[in-house]
Amino acid sequence: MRLTAGLVCLTLLFSLSGCTEIARPSTGSSAVVGESSNIDFGAQQRLSSPEITALNWFPNYQQPILQFEILLARQTQSQDPERLQTLLNLAYLYDAQLYVLFHELLDYLPELARSREIKEQNEWLDLRETQMSDAFVKNQGGDLGSIQASQAFIADTRKRIAVIEERLSIVKIR
Repeated sequence: MRLTAGLVCLTLLFSLSGCTEIARPSTGSSAVVGESSNIDFGAQQRLSSPEITALNWFPNYQQPILQFEILLARQTQSQDPERLQTLLNLAYLYDAQLYVLFHELLDYLPELARSREIKEQNEWLDLRETQMSDAFVKNQGGDLGSIQASQAFIADTRKRIAVIEERLSIVKIR
């Protein structure tokens, strides 16, 4: 029962890329990391929020991804609940980045190519879900299974981001 509940939770959490709509992240100052985190990003380059002056604004995920990657590297306990939360936050950011890049790619494609790209993306989403579920089940669920599933999700999504960025660099009007 716990295994099924965990899979359902992970599937719902990670299905963002398949959605047809995405909510904009709030512009308020809310800490995703949590109040108990005392992370000193000291020398890390701090990026200011972009000033939106045109409709072609695209969110920059680099700063929050870098912050979560640093936090994850510092979390050494493999089954730490905070580590799982960091992985889930990273997974969400990578998935959102993929979603935005994919829709940007679609904007540059003619109708037939767009249909092929959507079909391929849906097949990839199914494969990613299968791989994530396999990682969860292989580790008998629980926190360790969730951590492994999150890591599989992030790895697959990062690979797909690279593919989409490469295609976008080819078709994008310079």
